[in-house]
Amino acid sequence: MCRSPLSTSSFPMTHNSPIFVSVSPDDPNFLLAKVLNPKAGLSNAIWRSTNGGTTCSAPVRVNDDALNNGRDQFTPAPSTSPDGTLHLSWYDRRDDPNNLLYHRYYSRSTDGGLTWSANQTVADAGGVPSS
Repeated sequence: MCRSPLSTSSFPMTHNSPIFVSVSPDDPNFLLAKVLNPKAGLSNAIWRSTNGGTTCSAPVRVNDDALNNGRDQFTPAPSTSPDGTLHLSWYDRRDDPNNLLYHRYYSRSTDGGLTWSANQTVADAGGVPSS
């Protein structure tokens, strides 16, 4: 399933980086969200398939903060609406200069994952990791 874009040699992964999948209920399109090494320039990347995962597009970066800023994005949660809108939310530390506190961010795509809306925070208060 989508072996080329997910190759660890092409896109170095952080440890314990699972792949999150969302499948459209009406067609074989689906998206993959992968948390990658921010040093590679892709923190949250989406791969798109129109043939059930046999092949996938090149990764599309969804988070719109500055590249290589050292801020973590993690735990993406993709979903697909019945109308085909793709949704992605994730935890993001871009607002904390110490890269510790995090907010939940959100973006959506109405063109099958080719482009994504500006990122927006969806929580009033930030989170603190438990020790």
